[in-house]
Amino acid sequence: MTKPSASLIFKITITDALREGLLFPFWWYSKGLKEIFTKLFLSAKGSVAFFGLDIWAKNLFVPMYGETSFTGRFVSFLVRFFMVIARSFAVGVWIFLLVLIGMISVVIVPLALFGFFMHLIGVLIL
Repeated sequence: MTKPSASLIFKITITDALREGLLFPFWWYSKGLKEIFTKLFLSAKGSVAFFGLDIWAKNLFVPMYGETSFTGRFVSFLVRFFMVIARSFAVGVWIFLLVLIGMISVVIVPLALFGFFMHLIGVLIL
């Protein structure tokens, strides 16, 4: 079996790198964004379970520690109500961060290409 020459290896490497570099934006705006937004959606969906918001909301009117007096029910309702508000805020902040990540992932490639070409122009001119 013959060894491939260094020029053949270099040619294949350069050709493959150029092809991958040119196809990257097409992949990024098709499969790549689909994967990112699928993962972001699943993370947003799972955040409700992570923060336990559904459990707290479901048990909003259930007295804590079996305390059935009016005061016990009232205090239990207040505690759970404020916990639902705090956990809803946390879920909202998390979803806001996920939307921000999604927006960044849409604009990151054009910004990176713009920065690359501006730097290239600066290097070539100076």
